[in-house]
Amino acid sequence: MKVLVIGDVIVDKYIIGTSTRLSPEAPVPVVKLQEEYSRLGGAALVHENLISLGVDATLLDLSAPRCVKTRVMCDGHYVTRIDDDILTDGNAALDCILSKDFSQYDYVILSDYAKGVLDCSLEIIKHINKFNCKIIVDPKRHADFLKDVILPEPESLHDFIPSSSGRSFSGQQLEILTNRWLRFSKNGDYNSDVKYPGMPFSLKGKTQKEIRSESYQKFVKDFLRCAAAIDDNLNKIISYLKESNQIENTIIVYTSDQGYFLGEHGFFDKRMMYEESSRMPFVISYPKKIPKSKRIDDLILNLDIPSLILDYAGISSPESFQGKSFKSALDSKNNYKSRDYIYYRYWEHSPVRPAHLGIRSKTKKLIYFYGDGLNKKNTSSEKTDPAWEFYDLIKDPLELKNEFYNPSYRKEILHLRKELVKLKKSTKDKETVIPVIDEI
Repeated sequence: MKVLVIGDVIVDKYIIGTSTRLSPEAPVPVVKLQEEYSRLGGAALVHENLISLGVDATLLDLSAPRCVKTRVMCDGHYVTRIDDDILTDGNAALDCILSKDFSQYDYVILSDYAKGVLDCSLEIIKHINKFNCKIIVDPKRHADFLKDVILPEPESLHDFIPSSSGRSFSGQQLEILTNRWLRFSKNGDYNSDVKYPGMPFSLKGKTQKEIRSESYQKFVKDFLRCAAAIDDNLNKIISYLKESNQIENTIIVYTSDQGYFLGEHGFFDKRMMYEESSRMPFVISYPKKIPKSKRIDDLILNLDIPSLILDYAGISSPESFQGKSFKSALDSKNNYKSRDYIYYRYWEHSPVRPAHLGIRSKTKKLIYFYGDGLNKKNTSSEKTDPAWEFYDLIKDPLELKNEFYNPSYRKEILHLRKELVKLKKSTKDKETVIPVIDEI
């Protein structure tokens, strides 16, 4: 496998020192120099990482002279950074790429660090596509997106343990991420920002609430910067489809494997049956058949999507499929029978995110945390106490209060438990036993 990395080579310079006093000229530390060195960064770092993995990689450097980033580190803290952005002619770089023969490469990586002249334009991508090699775009251009914006916080961001919601588990708290960033910063590997962007990270002297708020701001901005890069490339695809007059007859689906916690309940990650995690984004465009700006609130499952695609292709779903097409709901034929309930199960047990299963209607949700890895791979052997949770999604759409022990919901909870047993059986899930409810 031969790989070509195209991009701007950046010089990362490091000045490392210690300090025992502040300058009399300004409230900044006087740094006593201990070490000074430089490394190649930008596209060169991508190339170096590929070589270390044994890949046959070549670097096409677009920058001469090069951008130099100088970082001053003092006693393990990032004091300042000085950028000397000396850029070359962007037109010359573009001509260099458009005149190149890529036939000898299996992959081309466009390493866009937003510091040089590389622009991952559709023109470049279309040229490389002529040679039937795969293209990977490594963008850094949105590194400062939302930099000076304070994002609004979710209502339940500061739901610390013990939770006031009555939930039965601690969950994956944002501080897990915070500690990863702090460990990464302390280890001094300042040349690699691949795993965690925006390093080093410090929260010295902050309160518990301030730590969570600042962690939230960094986490969500990093998340949205990734999404912005995806949006850029979606725009390129859609623009090409419009230019080639194929947009009317093309189905475009924008979705994900599931949702994601962005600070709600103080969480990050996913895996739980709460709304932010279990609800999947799903946007579909097919101008020829699907009306614009339509929103449906039917209960759809991820396993329905393959049946939908087959339906649009005029192919019947295999009998083994448990999903069903919702094409008629999208086409406004008004003959789609929505589910009354959906079944959810998460088996990769951990004490902070116990294994569980549950049922959801359009208005209510019942979850049973059985808390046992059942000796499955990638599960914890440490069991947690079984627990129930119930949420009224009309009165409490953010799931801020577990109402399982509220006697006024007894009838609805018992009904959902009965339907959960039936639904579990119909999906041929034979693991675990759903206990009888007698605590209410």
